[in-house]
Amino acid sequence: MPRRLLLTEEQWARFLAVADDERAMVRYYTLSRDDLDIIALRRTPHTRLGCAVLLCYRHHLADSRTG
Repeated sequence: MPRRLLLTEEQWARFLAVADDERAMVRYYTLSRDDLDIIALRRTPHTRLGCAVLLCYRHHLADSRTG
């Protein structure tokens, strides 16, 4: 059975693009107080860092879906 494409090439490119201007970096990679509280619940520095990265990724994903 052939694989079904969920996103177009343009959508993939926009989804995987890294923010390159200061305004976009602040929008995607600044964590709120709620985000920091979620991160603080993790036990080790490694899992806290991973959680922070996933939250930033979530911000970027949510914005790329609407834009």
